[in-house]
Amino acid sequence: MRHHPVAAIVAETSRFKEFKSAKQLTSYAGYDIVHNESGTSVLSKTRISKKGNRYMRHHMHMPAWSASNTFEFKALKERIKAKTGIPMKAQVAVQRKLLILMHTSGKTTWSMRRTTTKKGSRNNAQATQDSALQQLPLEV
Repeated sequence: MRHHPVAAIVAETSRFKEFKSAKQLTSYAGYDIVHNESGTSVLSKTRISKKGNRYMRHHMHMPAWSASNTFEFKALKERIKAKTGIPMKAQVAVQRKLLILMHTSGKTTWSMRRTTTKKGSRNNAQATQDSALQQLPLEV
């Protein structure tokens, strides 16, 4: 049975509860950058660590592929591809950025849900509806 990629990411991270920063999340997923240094060879290529959760990287593949056709991600992909000459490195950069955006929006959404009570939400919605009704012209 196939799972929806976003649902799988949210499940793998327990709704991002354990991660205080996007850096922790990218490290957990294995998207953190590793510099390969040995003795005097400091100028070696960087790569992702892949020590993290491989299922998250697996589930990020298709959403990032689709997102890379949008304006924002296409610019990132083209910039990385032009800089490195490696198309897959650009695709991984899109995956990482998309994961960070999911973390940011998930943290914001769930924290807003926790701070707003049902009664408070209903009162705010009712006040908005009342103000909208007051602005309508009355016809008799």
